[in-house]
Amino acid sequence: MKKYLILTAASVLLLMFVTSCDKDGVYNPKEKISKIYYDQEGSKVLSESWTWDKNLLTKVAYGTSQDEYQLFEYDKKQVVKITDYYFGVDHGYVSFIYDKASLSKVEAYNKDNELTESIEVVHDGKKIIKLIMTSYEQDYETLKSVSHQRLLSRALRLFVSKPLLDKMMERIHKSTTYVSTIEFTYDGDNVISEKLIDEDVSYSTAYTYDANINPFYDGLFSSENAMALSVNNPLSGTLTATIAGQSFSSTVTYSYVYDGKWPTEQKTTQTFMGQEFSSTTYYEYLD
Repeated sequence: MKKYLILTAASVLLLMFVTSCDKDGVYNPKEKISKIYYDQEGSKVLSESWTWDKNLLTKVAYGTSQDEYQLFEYDKKQVVKITDYYFGVDHGYVSFIYDKASLSKVEAYNKDNELTESIEVVHDGKKIIKLIMTSYEQDYETLKSVSHQRLLSRALRLFVSKPLLDKMMERIHKSTTYVSTIEFTYDGDNVISEKLIDEDVSYSTAYTYDANINPFYDGLFSSENAMALSVNNPLSGTLTATIAGQSFSSTVTYSYVYDGKWPTEQKTTQTFMGQEFSSTTYYEYLD
């Protein structure tokens, strides 16, 4: 996306299959996404293609070439593994571990089957309220690789907003060991705030929502700004941060075109330090 923050990818996969039914890891929306496009100078460019086997999402391919893709494995209806491929070659995977119906841990492995990231998932009832993320010292060089960044950010992109995700990845790449905690606060079935807790920095984002259906709800996947933890679509997000005693803020607004209650177009506008960045995303659904 055309934004001032750096996109990283391994932290975006882990959050695609969350909770809307009785079990975490089950993603079966009434309307199923088939393709996602982004606007580039007035033209729609293919970003993602989703493949379904009845009610199970089995593959997501990226970009116009579709040479980069992810395959999904299930235990019954719960996702248990997502593997990253580049030109048909395995480049690492994310494993989902459950305690009965609840997601308890997510682990990311590199192409050599070495554990590089783990996330402990904390619940309050059926709601996910905290993520405790740990990166491992012996895998610091792996964490800096482009392919692993992409894997991690895709694994977390549904749980965590892109600004917080980018800041987390920046911190990981500046130190050999890193532990961070993200906490979520709800109003009904929507996350109204998320907070990144760190040793010397604080990031928090507050959200407002419309009353329409978020097509990524219950998923561990989404486009950059959708959150699988919220049932409705965000209208605004305000990020505030304090670093070494200095504060800054950034505001994101969202507007939509709907077919019924399902979005077919999302315009995102971000304001930071007097500058404005806009992007448009388009969604197509299975017939």
